[in-house]
Amino acid sequence: MLSRLWKTPPWKNADWRVREQAVAAITDREVLLDLALRDDSAEVRVAAARALPEDALKVRVVREGRCERARREAIGTMRDGASVLACVFDRALPVEVRKTAAQARPLAPADWLRLAAANESEAMRAFALQSMPAEADATRLWDSALPTALKLTIVPRLNDRALLRSIFDKETVREVRIAALRRMGDETTVEKLFYREEDIEMRQALAGEVRTESLLFAMMDDEREPKVRTALVQQLSTEEALARVALRDQDPQVRIAAIQRTQSHATLLEAAVRDADRRVRLAALWQAPDDALRAEIARRSGDEQIRIVAAQAVSSPEVLETLCADGLPEDLRWNAGRRLGRFPVASLAAIRSDWMLAQIASQDPDEGVRETAVRLIRQRETLDALARSMTHANTRIVVEARQHEIIGTAGIRYVPVPGRPYVVSAFPITRGQVRTVLGDPRGNTGEDANLPATGMSPKEIAAFCLALNQTDQLTYRLPSFEEWRHFATAERPNWFRDVRMGTADPEEVARIAMHTGASGPRPFDAAWPNPWGILDALGNVAVWVEDQIGDASWIRYLQKDPLAEGGNGGDARAEEFGLAAGFCWSDRHVRMDRSDRLVRIDALMGAAKDRVGFRLLRSGGEGPGLGKPFKLTLQPEPRWGLSREAATDAVAATKLFTAQQMEQYFRVAPIMLQSSTNYESLRPMKRRLELCGLHVTVTV
Repeated sequence: MLSRLWKTPPWKNADWRVREQAVAAITDREVLLDLALRDDSAEVRVAAARALPEDALKVRVVREGRCERARREAIGTMRDGASVLACVFDRALPVEVRKTAAQARPLAPADWLRLAAANESEAMRAFALQSMPAEADATRLWDSALPTALKLTIVPRLNDRALLRSIFDKETVREVRIAALRRMGDETTVEKLFYREEDIEMRQALAGEVRTESLLFAMMDDEREPKVRTALVQQLSTEEALARVALRDQDPQVRIAAIQRTQSHATLLEAAVRDADRRVRLAALWQAPDDALRAEIARRSGDEQIRIVAAQAVSSPEVLETLCADGLPEDLRWNAGRRLGRFPVASLAAIRSDWMLAQIASQDPDEGVRETAVRLIRQRETLDALARSMTHANTRIVVEARQHEIIGTAGIRYVPVPGRPYVVSAFPITRGQVRTVLGDPRGNTGEDANLPATGMSPKEIAAFCLALNQTDQLTYRLPSFEEWRHFATAERPNWFRDVRMGTADPEEVARIAMHTGASGPRPFDAAWPNPWGILDALGNVAVWVEDQIGDASWIRYLQKDPLAEGGNGGDARAEEFGLAAGFCWSDRHVRMDRSDRLVRIDALMGAAKDRVGFRLLRSGGEGPGLGKPFKLTLQPEPRWGLSREAATDAVAATKLFTAQQMEQYFRVAPIMLQSSTNYESLRPMKRRLELCGLHVTVTV
C-alpha cells in the first residue's frame, strides 16, 4: 500500500498547492498541456499555461481552454507576434479573448483597420475603432448603413473634410452630424453651416465650435433664438465681451448667461442695480463673489426684493452693521438688523412695501414681529394671499382680523371694536377723504391727501358725518372719551411697551407707536397699529371726542394744555372750548392719565393747527353687534383734575343720584350703575355723568 502511494506523481496529488509547485519541474509537454486545459484548479491551469515551452501549445490553450485566466496568461507569455495575431484574428474565439490578444502586442494600423472591417462583429469593430492609433485612416471604413454607435466611433477618426462635410449634410442622426462638425474644426465652414442650419440644437452645436469673438458677435446679431444666442455667449472668453452682452443685450436670458460667466465686480454691480429685469438683477446678485459686493448692491438697488435677498446673502456681521446706517432704505435696515438679532422697530414701521411686510409676517421666527408686520400691511389683496399661505396659528388670527376690516365711503377703513356694537375708522379721517365727501378742503389744502384732516371744528365734523349718513344711511359720530380710551388702549394701556420688540428700546417703541416729539403729522401709510389693528390710536394727532365740558372747573384744570392756548382762566366760557383725546406729534412728554385734552376752538388756526384731527365711529350696516348686556360702570376716580366732592355735587344737582348714593358708590367703585343689551340706551346717562366729571365706562 505504501509503495503505491510513493509512486503517485506530484502533479496528480489531491492538494492543488502541491500540483501548482510541481508544474515548474514537469518537462513532459503533454502533461503540462493537460494540466493547462483540464486541471480542477485555476491556479494550476495558469501555472501550466505559463510553463508551456512552445507558442503553438499556448495557442491551443487559448482556443481549447475554458479558464479565462489561463487564456490571458497564455496570450501574455507568447514569444512570437504571429501567434498573438493568430489569436487576434481567430473569429471562433470570444470577443473578450481577442481584445486581450490585441492589447498584448502593438498592432500595425493595417491590422486595426482589418479588425474594423465590415466582416467583423459590431462589438469587435467598435473596439478596434476606439483603440486604433491616430495615424490609421478610417475613411474607407465609413458606410452610411453602419449602426449609429459605429458611426459615432468612426467619425472622430476621419480626416477627410469632404467626407465630414458630406456626413454633416446627409446624415439624419443629430449626434452623428455633431460628431462630424466637431471633427471639421474650421470656423469658416462652421459659420456657413450655422447660417443655413434650421435645427435649433444643431445651431447650438455649431455655436460651440466657434472661438473668435468677432465671429461670435456676428452670429449673435443674426440669431433670434435665445438658446442659440446663449450657446454663443458660452464661447466668449474676455470680460469686455461678457460685459457688452450682460449690460446691452436685449434678451434677459442672454444677459443672464453672460452674467453667470463674468467675474467683473463692475459688471455685476451695474447689472444688479440697473437692469430692467428682476431675474437678471437676481442672477447678478447671486454671482457676486463676496459680502462687500453684495452689500454694495443692497445699498444701491431700488428693488426691495433685491435688497432683502442681498441682506440675507451677507454673512459678515461687520458688513451687516454697515447696512443698518442712517439714510439707507428702511427695508434694508430692517433685514440687516434682523440678521444681527435685533428688532429695529423704526425701520419696520417705515417699510412701505406690502410684499416685504408679507415676507416678514410669514417668515420671521418671532411671533410679535410677525403680528406687527401683519398690522402694517395696507392692501387687502396682500392680506388675502397671506391668509392662504400662513402656517402660524396665532399670526393667522391677526390676519383674519385684518380681513374683517370694512371699507366704507371715500375709502375709509373701519376696524371692528371687540365688545362694542360699532366700528371705528382705522386712521384719523384724512384730508383726501374730507375733500371727497364734502367737495371742499375745509382748510386741508396740503399736498399729501393721506395726512390727517386737521383744523376742523366739531360743527364742521358734524356736517361731515351728515354727508356720510346721506350716502349710506348709517350712523356716524365722534367717539366719547371712554370709547376712545377703550379702542385706543385695546384694554392694554401699555401695549406699545408690552409688545415683544427684541432689543428695541421701549421708549423708542412708544415714540414710534404714538409719533410724539416729531416735526409734523405723519400720513396714513406710515401709521403704527395697536393690538386691534387701529392705526395711530394714541398719537400722531389728538382727536375730537363728543364729550362736553361740564363747568368752569374743567377749564381751570385743563386749560394749561398747549392746545388750549389763548384761554382767559376762570373767565373763559365753556363754548369756547372742546374736548379731545390722545397725544399729538408736538408733545414731548406723555402720560396715559393725562390723555384728555382741552382744545380752544380759535386755536385750530393757531397753536392747535395740524395737531387735532378726528376719527369716526360707525354703527349699523356691517357693524358687529352683540346680544350680550352692556354695563355702565363707575370708575374709582373722576376725570383728571376734579375732586370726588365736586363730581358728587354736580351729579346731585342733576338729580340722577343723590350725594349720599354717590358717596356710597365711590366707596365700592368700580360699580355697575345700569345694564342693557341696547348700547345706545346707556349713552344718554353716560354723557350726563361725564358732564359732571365722572369717569364711567361701558363694558360687556
